[in-house]
Amino acid sequence: MFGPLPTEFLNYVRGVSAANSGSRWEFHASGTEQDFEEPERYTARRVRDRFTSDMLERYCMALGIDPFNEDFYGPTAVLVESDVPYPATGPMPVTFEELQQQL
Repeated sequence: MFGPLPTEFLNYVRGVSAANSGSRWEFHASGTEQDFEEPERYTARRVRDRFTSDMLERYCMALGIDPFNEDFYGPTAVLVESDVPYPATGPMPVTFEELQQQL
């Protein structure tokens, strides 16, 4: 989450993430904790359970953002698709739904 005032790094106010780096899951939280957060979840045994897509949606909704609703973006929104081929040795692209099923 960015803020209107300068901070130590690029106006970041808060950052929360749980991501698979390819070999393992990593969790990061930095900045000022927000009232809508669920910090008790950040200590879950499995790292991928510390910040889920459901939590992301709730956090965004608390900020007035409806990220998984296409209508939220309005008539001028643009979906960008790429036909750039992925290297044979790299990860294959997947949709958000496919990724959720895999995880």
